[in-house]
Amino acid sequence: MNKKIKDGIKSIKEGVLEQVQEGKVSMHSRYYFLLRAAAGIVGGVFLFGFALYMASMVVFIFAGNGMSTLPELGFVGVFIMLRSLPWLLILIVIALVVSTLAYGSKFSFVYKRPLIFSLIGVVVLITIGGILLAQTSMHHKAFKFGEEYRVPFASKMYKEYVLRGNAGLRIGTISSIISDGNMTVQLRNGSNVNVIITNNTKLPRRRVLKKGDVVMIVGDYKNNEIQAIGVRPLERKHTLMPMRHKR
Repeated sequence: MNKKIKDGIKSIKEGVLEQVQEGKVSMHSRYYFLLRAAAGIVGGVFLFGFALYMASMVVFIFAGNGMSTLPELGFVGVFIMLRSLPWLLILIVIALVVSTLAYGSKFSFVYKRPLIFSLIGVVVLITIGGILLAQTSMHHKAFKFGEEYRVPFASKMYKEYVLRGNAGLRIGTISSIISDGNMTVQLRNGSNVNVIITNNTKLPRRRVLKKGDVVMIVGDYKNNEIQAIGVRPLERKHTLMPMRHKR
């Protein structure tokens, strides 16, 4: 090692010691760094878990409102589907994905990789995880618990995004079918509406609707009537219905 290098190392050591003595640099034990790393991991896991939960909530709302059947109604169905999506929750998920990525950039296994790869990895994990989590009974139990015990946050959130009428889309149980094909439907909010069926109404081709069926009605609501653009049957077990609708 030549003299210049030795002098450089000595200068660095003296500079660090001088900073320590002046109080500009503080000394920490090994446990401090271990606790800091543990806190960082816990924070990252919390952010990722919250993003996963919110993503699963979006999937749950999409399925619970029967939105996957809307494209069957053509352009109108696609338009209503886009209007009915829980955009606020989607924006929250996007914000959480960005926050998770920014938080993870402090760790070497993230910042050593190209940003686009890390972004794709986080998005894929949260998307797949959200879909899988939505298939569990977690949201169903949370919805029923919030409704039964009137839990403020859970009850309001699930009712706001699941049980409300969404931009021309309503879900309910058929109470009666009139001879001319029209029907009375009890909506998920408890109100009864008359559903007017016309020659242009798109009905299911391979299934005859009957009393007690859970259906999704697309159409304009006015004066306690819905001029139906389309009616689609839904599976009760995959559709969120208030407890009073159970038979």
